[in-house]
Amino acid sequence: VLAMQALFKGRALDPQNGELFTRIVDFSDKASPEDDSHDAVKEILKDELPKLYDGKALSQFVRDAAASAKGDASTNLSLRIAIARAIAKTKTGSTSDAASLIVDQGLDGQGVSVDTAKAALACLSEFGDEASAAKTKWIAAIKERFPLIKDIE
Repeated sequence: VLAMQALFKGRALDPQNGELFTRIVDFSDKASPEDDSHDAVKEILKDELPKLYDGKALSQFVRDAAASAKGDASTNLSLRIAIARAIAKTKTGSTSDAASLIVDQGLDGQGVSVDTAKAALACLSEFGDEASAAKTKWIAAIKERFPLIKDIE
């Protein structure tokens, strides 16, 4: 219950935070109203979990976040990475959908740095062979944007 409260507070402070988005999705795996044994905890989770997902099921929450990020070129790269991972984790879209969320908007958005570009590359690598074309495209974009980086591949 305290973890859920922290997620609500974090969301109020920074709703575009990629790490927070990841925590919200991960929380759904760990907190289930059916799994907890105490009735008060079950009731709180049953009432409050839908609010954490904007009144939607988790899969719809992830789909809506992906649609929003895809339609907004200014979406922070760390949030795009988090949403892409959530798509893969919740199976709410294809690997291609998840990879395109990262690659299609390129390195011109907000929150782009060498570290976030590498994090995006790591995420694309996690997707395996299905994202190999996207990974190749991303590596080329990194090399163009950050020509002094030598440890990209």
